[in-house]
Amino acid sequence: MADVENSYPQIKLTNGQTDLTICLPDAERGFYRGVRFDWSGLILRATCKGHTWFGEWKPTLHDPEGNDDSAGPCGEFGMGVDGMPPPLGYEDAKVGEAFLKIGVGQLRKTEEKNYRFGYNYDLLTPAPWKVRRGTSWIKFSQQAKDCTGNGYHFTKRVVLEKKRNEFTIEYTLRNLGTRALHQAHYSHNFVILDDQPIGPDYHVVFPFAPVATRNLKGIATIAGNELHFLRPVAEKEALYSELKGFDISEKSHDGVLIRNAKTGAGLRIQGDTPVIRFHLFATAKAVCPEPFIDIRLAPGKEMKWAHRYTLLLPKER
Repeated sequence: MADVENSYPQIKLTNGQTDLTICLPDAERGFYRGVRFDWSGLILRATCKGHTWFGEWKPTLHDPEGNDDSAGPCGEFGMGVDGMPPPLGYEDAKVGEAFLKIGVGQLRKTEEKNYRFGYNYDLLTPAPWKVRRGTSWIKFSQQAKDCTGNGYHFTKRVVLEKKRNEFTIEYTLRNLGTRALHQAHYSHNFVILDDQPIGPDYHVVFPFAPVATRNLKGIATIAGNELHFLRPVAEKEALYSELKGFDISEKSHDGVLIRNAKTGAGLRIQGDTPVIRFHLFATAKAVCPEPFIDIRLAPGKEMKWAHRYTLLLPKER
């Protein structure tokens, strides 16, 4: 981990008690240069009073151009599954032409039936980033347009709260195009607590009673609003399911809590926008609650949303 933290452009934010190591977007040297996730605000590590949050989640050697070799609370626009829209301009683009992936840039369409979020499309032109920062905050901004009327301005601001073990990620998306913009966005949330592997020491508490749509394979079980791991997740396996049971009419969601019983560390994630889908993913090294929101913008309009992350120490609930 130390080698990775020193190998790529990064900055450290601090509020005097909590530190965040954040990777900077860089098309040539960045920690993440893949075409799935937004390049900005990737939190490689959070530290507070001897405890750590996040880190590398793949057991293989890190590949900066790997499709999902990201870290921390990374986000994706345009996943394009189960009726959710693909990236901007994808459906109109012909094979070989460009489409826009928010947070990445222009990708080349290949011959296929539907968009595949797990495919390494050719990156034609990475959209440029502007970065501003202070001691305890950093702001990323990016904008891009195409010749068919799609365009956006996207900002992400990561803020460490004063005298609190807490940070907020604030998002703004504005439609710069002449066409309506419809995207879904989610935070993948690769959660690792004190570098502990995922297994019976971990449990996840949801703000609703989740119902898994897929077999949990004997890896985990759900009781009420809690998910418990029954055994360690093996290195080459993964647990994935969409979760039902939440109320899409709620104006906000109270978030989710992940706790490690061995070290006592935990993480609470809260959002301020109604959730339209909820996925859960887990591997040997990370557990990932994934809340999705819906974004619909007429030309010239913008939307703001935020996620709050509270770093919980032992004995904190």
